[in-house]
Amino acid sequence: MKRINDILRRGESLLEEITQDYKIDAKLLLEYVLQKDSLYIFMNKDEIVDEALIHQYDLLLDRRHSGEPLQYIIGHQSFMGLDFKVAPGVLIPRSDTENLVLKVIEKIKEFNYKEVLDIGTGSGAIHISLCHYLENVTCTTVDISETAIAIAKENAENLGVRDRVKYVKSDIFENINTRFDVIVSNPPYIPTKVIDDLQEELSHEPKIALDGGEDGYDFYRRIINESPEYFNDTGILAFEVGHDQSQVIKSLLESSGFTNVEIHCDLSGIERVVLARYERL
Repeated sequence: MKRINDILRRGESLLEEITQDYKIDAKLLLEYVLQKDSLYIFMNKDEIVDEALIHQYDLLLDRRHSGEPLQYIIGHQSFMGLDFKVAPGVLIPRSDTENLVLKVIEKIKEFNYKEVLDIGTGSGAIHISLCHYLENVTCTTVDISETAIAIAKENAENLGVRDRVKYVKSDIFENINTRFDVIVSNPPYIPTKVIDDLQEELSHEPKIALDGGEDGYDFYRRIINESPEYFNDTGILAFEVGHDQSQVIKSLLESSGFTNVEIHCDLSGIERVVLARYERL
């Protein structure tokens, strides 16, 4: 017979080989198997665990140990204080992207903007968060992945904003025929040549959501060049960018007529968000 504390420690020992977050991952997997929260596990360390549940936990530990992302195993990820369903085929939302959402919220409030286009639907993290925290905002979002659109629709329904989001299967602006106040995107920005050298976990995520072309700027160029046609008279273009890309993207924006370019750092001091203003002449 094994206690909660016994199997938790065994899980930590196994996952310590592959991640610095081994304690968190082992605990979250155990919470998932037992269908109990962190407080329950802390308060009931000596409770005996059924063998069938131990077997289930071991299977999940093996999946995590092989490099499969925790979020795909348990099926969800927290973002902006909201719970999002995630699954293979959809990029896992990351805390870095919260910086982008927060800056966009600031701009929407400053200029009283209402119509947003989110390029790259993913799990829905960006546009659903915007709708959740800004009750007067409506969003359109585009993606070429039917899997991403289906999961984002489910998340929008679960989080109560489905009636304010329009989902369009589109290669960037291909199937868009309206204009917006804000265009926001966390596009693929990893250079093709380094995709295969990324950490094991990223190999499980959809390559199409990571591969930014030969130099990592393909999607930025397309969005910057084509977006003026899809703005109202004024607007904001906002990007998440790779750790060394902000200055190049700033130059691309300025050379295309965008003004008031802002660059914002994440909590580690890395330049991660670039925003610029558009004004129709």
